[in-house]
Amino acid sequence: MIREAEETISVFKLIQSGKQVSPADATLHENHFWLRQMADHLRYISHYLDPSNHELHDRVREMTKKFDNLFLQANALTTMIRRPRNEVLPVLHSFNQMVIKEAKALEAFKLELDDLIKQCAAVTTSPPDLLEHIAREAHHLWRNLEEQVIL
Repeated sequence: MIREAEETISVFKLIQSGKQVSPADATLHENHFWLRQMADHLRYISHYLDPSNHELHDRVREMTKKFDNLFLQANALTTMIRRPRNEVLPVLHSFNQMVIKEAKALEAFKLELDDLIKQCAAVTTSPPDLLEHIAREAHHLWRNLEEQVIL
């Protein structure tokens, strides 16, 4: 939560300054920040799932690996696509499409798991409605990339 608060403060400072960020820089930053968050959310989910939920644990591990790999790829793209980043190159656009697909799947999984927990069909110690909150963050990631929301 600290990273999210710091990110919010930096966005507010950017808005306050009136500075513009290129679509490519904004996309790289959005991916770098949120992909790490998504992988951490999955680790959180795993921590609160009862070990008897084998199928759910398998799905969480698989998704965590995907988001860890996407995070590493985002870091690589940040170093490979040099400044000035005046346009969203095809490689970055293609990467965004991968992230959007996986973030939508993650959002759906988090909401599915939230429903299972509310129906007492999955054993967990997760606080109620927390998965809905982190599902909204997955939604935020794919929506911003899909709509090319630039601050």
